[in-house]
Amino acid sequence: MKLKGNIISGQTAGYGEIATDGNLIVSIKYSGEIQPDADWIVPGFIDTHIHGIGDGEAIGDGIGIMAKFAPETGMTGFLPTLATSSEESTLQYLQTVRDNMRELDGSRILGAHLEGPFLELAHRGGMDRAQLRTPDAGEVKAWLECAAGVLKIVTIAPELAGADTVIRMLHDSGIAVSLGHTGMGAEALPAAVDSGISRVCHLFDAYEGRPVDSGVSQVALADAVLTDDRLMIELICDGFHVPSGLVRLAVRAAGVERIVAISDAMPGTGKPDGIYAEPDGRLYKLENAGVCRFVEPPHEITGSCLTMNRAFANLIFKFGFSPVEAALMTSCNPARSIGLGDIYGMLTPGYTADIVVLANDLTTVKETIINGKKMLG
Repeated sequence: MKLKGNIISGQTAGYGEIATDGNLIVSIKYSGEIQPDADWIVPGFIDTHIHGIGDGEAIGDGIGIMAKFAPETGMTGFLPTLATSSEESTLQYLQTVRDNMRELDGSRILGAHLEGPFLELAHRGGMDRAQLRTPDAGEVKAWLECAAGVLKIVTIAPELAGADTVIRMLHDSGIAVSLGHTGMGAEALPAAVDSGISRVCHLFDAYEGRPVDSGVSQVALADAVLTDDRLMIELICDGFHVPSGLVRLAVRAAGVERIVAISDAMPGTGKPDGIYAEPDGRLYKLENAGVCRFVEPPHEITGSCLTMNRAFANLIFKFGFSPVEAALMTSCNPARSIGLGDIYGMLTPGYTADIVVLANDLTTVKETIINGKKMLG
């Protein structure tokens, strides 16, 4: 297969031709500068934090439904993300992810992400408080046995009793442990990172504001995160969860190589505005070009309805980054953050042929190619 257009390969962008053979990229040849009227050929988008899309959600048969819908948004790989759930439901989810990874029917399922259940009550956000619990090494052992290598990320509040043991267990098993839904102070971050934290769950969302002592601003947890080069940082790039100024601040402070753009999308994303239900039955209102909010007062935000092609466009048009930088944050960095950066996330000879063709508006998905095969277009 050969495609012509404006190609983003690593740190390079220009007009040229990309060729694939089977499931691999075999060559990229540039022939000139970017052409404004040409299509854009970019690495397939990877979402490492997504709860649902279309009619699918990260439980049961919904995971396969997510995979089938995802190519419409240019997403070639993702981690279906389970919000805080019961012990039984968590194990069922891990087994379902394993089963769905065996076949490629739509976008590639790259593994599992558990957002909880070991989260801090006051910073739970939209999580079901009834399912929050204390870190338990026995439960984690059951996860690891059931997952058999497919568990990629676990989000945890490090200040909870027993968290240190659990973090070390997960880290030693090759799982990215993500700091999130936490009230931990900035002073505790270095020790948490030393114990195995390597990632930050949706920075600026469900975080405390800056502490002030006698009129003097103190270091906030978000500040400490941005200046610790050992951490990869998730950002929801819809322009609502994180204002434009904070997105630019985060990239300026941490560097583009440490930012992982995520959707944190809910079931219904990509469908018409309407009322949808969480797995536990709680109703939320989805408004496209907006967010998802619970129907019941005080109408708190429970997630986004962002798609990854829109996240890519937002990084360029809302937040002021270049297409090359946007591709790093939506494709390359997500793959690296879960240990798959040597085969996915870049348009480079020898890498898997996961490719998205966008119209010249840098938003509209024209073709989605996964493992060298057209899944859309």
